[in-house]
Amino acid sequence: MKDKVVIIDGQSFFKEIFYQIPDFKRIMNKVDNAVCEFMQSMLCIIEKEEPSHLFVVFSEEKTESENTGDLPISYTRQMKQIKDLLEKLEISVVQEKDAETCDIVSTILAQNTKQWEKVLIYSNNVKMLQMVSENTEVIFSSILREEDFKIYSEEKVIEEYGVSPRLLPDLYAILACRDSVEKGNIGIKTAAKLLQEFPSFEEIVEGKDELLSKRVKEKIIKYSDSGKQKKLRTALNRNCSINFNIESACLEQKSENILAYLKKEGLSFGEKTSEKEKKDREVKEIKSAFVKVLNWSDAEKAFSIVDSCAKKQNRIGLYLLVEDDWLNHLFYENEEEACYTEKGGQLSFFEVANEVKSNLLLALAVTVQDKTYYIDCSQDWFQELKFVSRLHQWMETNFSFSVLDGKRFLYIVNALFEQYKLDNSILNYQSMQNLFDVSIAKYLVSPLQDSYEYQELAKEYLDITCPSAKEILEKKTWEHCKTEKEEAVIEFCCYQSHIAEIVTENLLEDLKKTEMLELYTNVEMPLLYVLFQMEQRGIRVNKEALLQYGTGLISKIEELEKKIYSQAGEEFNINSPKQLGVILFEKMGLPNGKKTKTGYSTSAEVLEGLKSQYAIVADILEYRQLTKLKSTYADGLIEYISPVDGRIHGKFNQTVTATGRLSSTEPNLQNIPIRMELGREIRKVFIPKEGYVFLDADYSQIELRILAHMSGDESLIRAYNTGKDIHRITASEVFHTPFEEVTAQQRSNAKAVNFGIVYGISSFGLGQDLNISRKEAQEYIERYFSTYPGIKKYLDESVEQGKKNGYVVSLMGRRRPVPELASKNFNQRSFGERVAMNSPIQGTAADIIKLAMIRVNDRIQKEGLRSQLLLQIHDELLVETHIDEIEAVRKILEEEMDQVIQLSVPLEIDVQQGNNWNEAH
Repeated sequence: MKDKVVIIDGQSFFKEIFYQIPDFKRIMNKVDNAVCEFMQSMLCIIEKEEPSHLFVVFSEEKTESENTGDLPISYTRQMKQIKDLLEKLEISVVQEKDAETCDIVSTILAQNTKQWEKVLIYSNNVKMLQMVSENTEVIFSSILREEDFKIYSEEKVIEEYGVSPRLLPDLYAILACRDSVEKGNIGIKTAAKLLQEFPSFEEIVEGKDELLSKRVKEKIIKYSDSGKQKKLRTALNRNCSINFNIESACLEQKSENILAYLKKEGLSFGEKTSEKEKKDREVKEIKSAFVKVLNWSDAEKAFSIVDSCAKKQNRIGLYLLVEDDWLNHLFYENEEEACYTEKGGQLSFFEVANEVKSNLLLALAVTVQDKTYYIDCSQDWFQELKFVSRLHQWMETNFSFSVLDGKRFLYIVNALFEQYKLDNSILNYQSMQNLFDVSIAKYLVSPLQDSYEYQELAKEYLDITCPSAKEILEKKTWEHCKTEKEEAVIEFCCYQSHIAEIVTENLLEDLKKTEMLELYTNVEMPLLYVLFQMEQRGIRVNKEALLQYGTGLISKIEELEKKIYSQAGEEFNINSPKQLGVILFEKMGLPNGKKTKTGYSTSAEVLEGLKSQYAIVADILEYRQLTKLKSTYADGLIEYISPVDGRIHGKFNQTVTATGRLSSTEPNLQNIPIRMELGREIRKVFIPKEGYVFLDADYSQIELRILAHMSGDESLIRAYNTGKDIHRITASEVFHTPFEEVTAQQRSNAKAVNFGIVYGISSFGLGQDLNISRKEAQEYIERYFSTYPGIKKYLDESVEQGKKNGYVVSLMGRRRPVPELASKNFNQRSFGERVAMNSPIQGTAADIIKLAMIRVNDRIQKEGLRSQLLLQIHDELLVETHIDEIEAVRKILEEEMDQVIQLSVPLEIDVQQGNNWNEAH
């Protein structure tokens, strides 16, 4: 029997496809994308080769994923889908639990190859090349595309490797002898030449000295064990115990049925297509599910479908399109008419839309049952749909949201959803559990990404490029673009809603797999509601005091300028590093001048080393501080004060830091300097409204207490439980000084070590902080670890866990990837070690303060108090407190912040009161 046989190495090709092709459900929700790619590729092979026999080979090897040690859930699911499809199509599958695919194939060929006219092996496994012969070829391809095929005949193997296929294990053995030696020793040409003189690696090892150079002989003998092991690993086993029946691989009448089935099920594009053509078809398929609603009747039908799905608890995707500056309607227009309710609270978006500007809501897109409906909200019939009323009902079900890009807003759910658009009656703790925030979920599982906007989600999950809002708008308004770029706007809205709905399942699976679903549900999602309220409330600013502060800075800056010019002997631009460098290091001849391509370095680090000796340098550093205070705070804060309520409504960012900490922008209220007097003066301009005071609650030494708990160090735990000064205790232990005799300097040094250890400080860093030698700093650290050995053990274990898993974990399960630990660069690896030491501690601190915010805000509201939580700054909460509720709020802060978590050491909460932020801190 003379036949043409095609063998597909299913294991290697699926693995290649799985890790190259984005993992997402196709629009028809029938199969996963990697399954579709695999089956399409098999179809290409059948059509191209027209084989008489076809079989697919799998092994059941346990391939570990990079981080967890387990195969991804979607990998095993899709592998099963492929095998099920192959069985349904009656395509022969050969698999063996204890054998590699190359050994299975070699066994089959050993038993049958003589009766086959032609054998084609499709694989990515280089070991398969050993089976190349006169009638057997191996075809390599990364994704089974014809243009990527690399066909290995016997001649091709000899041309590329210099030896026949059967000698490849011996070639690999020789090359293994040079793996551990310097570059340039035994290479592939030398190895091939040796195998022309000797028939095997073993005979080379035992070969005659006169036929080998001294250098080659020494290297091969020295590393012969490595070579033998390499040959053993690469040689094929042609005697596997397999159950294979060649007749089951016969296609005959099956080919047409297979092709018809694959095409019918959408697993084929018919003729072979280029990657671009295929992607264009996929995009077209997605867009085919986008429906522009033209009239009230069609809109009512679409909303009725959503109503029905909401009752059935089905997932819904929603996107609302408004102008980026819609919030200005709250602050700058009709402020006497309708910007505030009778109770004095700021109106929600929908209230403003209904009562002030009915056209603020420009369009919406809603995804349900594989369709995405686009509705132009400016149509006269839109009001008849009673959208807001319906939205209340939809919130009772599983809801996925996505909304546009805009810098003024706190994003809430999915790629970008501005929570301002949902009023408190819609968005509350009860409805929060029915929301799924894709951006928050993606942030938790991938906290190192720069952005979680819909474009990034579309690229990752759908492998399509979507335009951003900025690209569509081009400095125009959405109202303008709705008319001039209608198709682009429709696609933009529909993609956002579609993506919100389609990636939810993937991210839920990721949250479960990484064991962060509870963190997402109990911490991050409830926090959204708190942050929304805090942004709405804002914080009052004494504008006149801020202007006076700026005026005072101007006077001080001008005085410093004159002083610096006098010392320099001329006027120059102090803000110009180039001019400053010339003055300091050329004209005045100061030491340590480091010249770069653009001039002398005048960085803070360089100048700090000179300020104690040169008055002009100290003045320049002070000048820089004052000008920064002037531009960033005195001038910068003015821009953010609302003309309506005199308050700053800052923005809290939940998906920025890798550790889980919140960040603050527009303006950044977390970065106000408090160590210098002029920095503290800034806090004085933040004041409570009439009849209120500020209560400021701060966790004391929270990260050090977390370190004590997580390390389990008995000495540190005992020190905290005594209730005494922890830094004085540490100084007493480290410097072997009685507790009562510890000096202020010793306590200060011990404090620097205590907090430095939390951040993995080095002897170099500690030496700089304390202005002592590196050797002395190292002695401090060693004495510290001798005093608290459990801390040293814990930090070392954290680094090892980071290396093993690729991530470290906080006490509440927050993961922080540490890819730097695998770097070959020493500095990057050292950074990774510090991250691995600190991230579990800092991540736990972030989770604790977040839970405290939720509990404090919730209890204040439940008790019906007028006081309000306004700010969170690192480990500090600021509450605008009614004068009649001071003790009640103090009690809430102390109790709720203390009861967030139970550690092996007590949490200490310091609550201060003041008539401005500085007084309360």
